[in-house]
Amino acid sequence: MTPDPQYPAIYHLGFVVPDFDASREINGAFLGDLDFYRRFTLEVDDVSYRGTTVSYSAEIAFYDSRNIRIELIQPIGEGPSPYHDHLAAHGGRPSVHHVAYLVESIDEHLTRATGRGSSPRLILEAPLPAGNGRYAYYDGLLDGVVVEFLERHS
Repeated sequence: MTPDPQYPAIYHLGFVVPDFDASREINGAFLGDLDFYRRFTLEVDDVSYRGTTVSYSAEIAFYDSRNIRIELIQPIGEGPSPYHDHLAAHGGRPSVHHVAYLVESIDEHLTRATGRGSSPRLILEAPLPAGNGRYAYYDGLLDGVVVEFLERHS
């Protein structure tokens, strides 16, 4: 199968980490000084996560590693969330959580994927922090990793 030229390039890789400072130190020892160009607290209220309504928080930070943007996600608090559950499933160790794509329409990409035989399963959908769009996590699109679609509105 030939790659779809309409499919977007990878926007970022998301890693769930138990501790920003430790990850920054370890990654920085290899990559050099890591300056977060964006850091904020994500607050998500009353969204459906694997069929259950949840609210959760996480510290989010981004840095560029030459040819790829990296997102670090540190869960805050207790309770079910895509990030707490990911850490638990990986023994509390940092690991890749998702591959993100910035798209004009999540629905169009899902239609294209299902038309080719993919079976995407929605994990979570929530508004973007700035309120200018939405993001959604899906299983079943890439083998072994969650896909995040980011859809921004003007």
